[in-house]
Amino acid sequence: MKNLISFFKIGRDPKFLKILDVIGRVSPTDASVLITGESGTGKELIAEAIHRNSARKNAPFVKVNLGGISSTLFESEMFGHVKGAFTDAKFDRKGRFELANGGTIFLDEIGDLDPSCQVKMLRVLQDRTYEVVGSSVSRTVDVRVISATNRNLPEMIEKGEFREDLLYRLNLIAIHLPSLRERFEDISVLAQHFLQNIGNVYRRNDLAISDAAMKWLQGFNWPGNIRQLKQVIERTVLMSNKMTLEVDDFALAMQMQPDSGKNQLPAVGSMTLDEMEKAMIVKAMNTYQYNITKFIKDKDFTSKLTEAGQPEMDKLIAVYNKMIDHLREERTHLQEQHYFLEKILKASPSGIITFDFDEQVAMVNPSAAKMLQLASDNLIGRKLTELHTPFADALNRLQVGEPQVISLQGRRRVKCQKSQYLDRGFARHFILMEELTEELRRSEKAAYEKLIRMMSHEVNNSIGAVNSLLHSFLNYKNQLRDEDRQDYENALKVAIARTEHLNAFMRSFADVVRLPLPKRQPCDLQALLENIALLMSAESRKREIVWQWAIDEPLEPIVMDKNQMEQVFVNIFKNAMEAIGENGTITIRMSKKGEKRFVIIEDTGAGLTPEARANLFTPFFSTKENGQGIGLTLIQEILSQHRFEFSLDSQPGQPTQFAIYF
Repeated sequence: MKNLISFFKIGRDPKFLKILDVIGRVSPTDASVLITGESGTGKELIAEAIHRNSARKNAPFVKVNLGGISSTLFESEMFGHVKGAFTDAKFDRKGRFELANGGTIFLDEIGDLDPSCQVKMLRVLQDRTYEVVGSSVSRTVDVRVISATNRNLPEMIEKGEFREDLLYRLNLIAIHLPSLRERFEDISVLAQHFLQNIGNVYRRNDLAISDAAMKWLQGFNWPGNIRQLKQVIERTVLMSNKMTLEVDDFALAMQMQPDSGKNQLPAVGSMTLDEMEKAMIVKAMNTYQYNITKFIKDKDFTSKLTEAGQPEMDKLIAVYNKMIDHLREERTHLQEQHYFLEKILKASPSGIITFDFDEQVAMVNPSAAKMLQLASDNLIGRKLTELHTPFADALNRLQVGEPQVISLQGRRRVKCQKSQYLDRGFARHFILMEELTEELRRSEKAAYEKLIRMMSHEVNNSIGAVNSLLHSFLNYKNQLRDEDRQDYENALKVAIARTEHLNAFMRSFADVVRLPLPKRQPCDLQALLENIALLMSAESRKREIVWQWAIDEPLEPIVMDKNQMEQVFVNIFKNAMEAIGENGTITIRMSKKGEKRFVIIEDTGAGLTPEARANLFTPFFSTKENGQGIGLTLIQEILSQHRFEFSLDSQPGQPTQFAIYF
């Protein structure tokens, strides 16, 4: 960052200091950067500074003025050509991208690129591949792209003059350079800096600028920005033999350059300080066409003018002071609103993630960072697929407008929804995450426990009495007539079987609320799964379901309760077979991702609807016509007690995947 400051010799303007801070953070990366701003604001210098402070600083920095390349020569200039590609191609020529390979290419005046060339530029930015003119062999290039323009690209997109997808590839990081008139406080610093450098060049080291002249320079509009300021000072040094440069010296130098006639200062003669102050106010208001919001945004006035004792001047000062009061209140109100919104986002228990146009994280509040178990700084600028966590993978699969409940480690569940909003006319995505609190989950479970206990009590009481009667009938069966005895005996056996089935049914409900703590010990996961598959092989053969195994590498033993986890996999395999019906495949994948070990069970069933997927782990919910809705609830309880993360990914018409992470 020190190199950047010394490189620019900037002043005190807070907006520009913030830009330098962004440059300091962006430079070490390979992110594409779009620099916008008026001519003469230093876009090329910013681009070179980014390159000099990057890991590519020892590689080429190739500058290309796209405004000076015709559409007919574009491919030859940018991608090169081979000998004989066209009439004048007498030798092979390297294109600009090849020259910049390994380094940085600076695409200046990107807004002037012909529409017919924009699609060709888009391909090399997307794929980093291109063809040399006259060759059909694709080449790859490793290059960082920095572009710049003084044009309004979103406005050009609306008019059909610039491709929207090309803009997305260019503006991963967008930097807007303020004009010199927006950096009012820096004019004096820059003027002194240029004066010192120019004085050294022309061996006039004792040059100075008078206070009146400096105020005169600060009041000028500077349509050519920093470039124009430097030229005016250099011209003044060459034309004046004074040691202290005055207003008339700069005015004479200014007359020798082309001027559009807009916003010029009054002719210099016996100009008083009051007249210059009046001219500055009128000129600033003319510049912004009385757009008050723009005016106060660009110049943060903190003091009022005092009356000069001249009627016309005092009227103007009164209008100015009134305007400043109003706009200061307006700015304060906007700042308070922004601060309030920022406080809400930080304090919100709901997680919020916003993304840029390339689906990289643009903003993440503390709650979202906590759910992802990563620091906010480690999330900004990254895609969800780069985080390599089950929760991030599940978030990446969200569809707009389809809420989904995702289970986290430690019995936590998060309701997540992906939506979008407009930013400068373009759609951007954001994800809202609401954690289902442990208190809510406990109260929900307590209610189900109470219901199950009541059902068990009532049913068991009835079953006991009925069984007693049934057994009594069996004991007295010898007293029945021979012709009736067999019918009674068969009926009683059916009744006993049904009551026993009902008793087993109630025990399965009770198991959910009486689940013991897991007895953990090292277990061979592959052997466990193979034994379960063998146990269910008869049913799978009957249904013509094939088992497939995809094991990247053997996993070391998993510490878990073998009996409980066996119940988990039995339920998952049963659900998979029922989802397939007949003629399908169950695939078992075992692998590692970083420190995480995982198993994925995939079936070729019909998939689940969004409504079914959202309610899948709700007690008593079942997708089967006569299902009890207990199996998946039991799975969730066992995995939560083991603190194993899990996810279920299912879409209509797509294979269903149940993943468990150890």
